[in-house]
Amino acid sequence: MNNMYNNVHHLITYYPKSSGLFNAESRRILDYKHGNADAMAHYNQLILQWISTHINQHHLIMAIPSSKAGNTNTITRTCRALASESPWLIDATDMIRKTKSTASFCRTGKRDAFLLAGTLYVSDQVQGHHVLLLDDVGSTCTSMYVTSHLLLSAGAASVTCLAIARTYLIHT
Repeated sequence: MNNMYNNVHHLITYYPKSSGLFNAESRRILDYKHGNADAMAHYNQLILQWISTHINQHHLIMAIPSSKAGNTNTITRTCRALASESPWLIDATDMIRKTKSTASFCRTGKRDAFLLAGTLYVSDQVQGHHVLLLDDVGSTCTSMYVTSHLLLSAGAASVTCLAIARTYLIHT
C-alpha cells in the first residue's frame, strides 16, 4: 500500500494536534470536514486550480464515500460543486456508494482493505472513462487504493487520486 500512498496527489499537509505542529491550515481542513462553508470554498478553489493544470480531458469525478452507508460527506458535496464549475468534470458521485456502514478509519485507526472492499459498490458505467477520485485527508490512502482498484476492475480507463490533505505523521 505504500506505493499507492506515493501515487496520491495532495494539496496541503495536515498536521494532527498530537504532532505538535498543528497549524491554521490543519484547523481549516478540520473545518472543511465539518462542512464549514468558508473552508469548503477555499479548498474547492484550490482543487479547481489543481484541475486546471492536471486535467485536460473529460473525467468522471467521484469521492471516497462516507463510512456511513447513505450519508453524503463533505468531499462528495465538493465533487458535485466542482463538476458544475469545470468543463472537464462529470458528476459521478452516484456511481460509487457504501453498501454497509463501517467504523470511521480516522476514528479507529484501523484500515482493513478487504473489509472496505466488501462495503463498496461501483457502477459498471465507469467503464472506459477516466476518473478523478477525491478524498479529504489521506493518511495511509487505503481507501484510495481499494476504491481505485475497484474502479479499474469495473473498467475505468484510468484513476487519478487527489486528497486535499496528506497526513504528516505517515510520510515523515
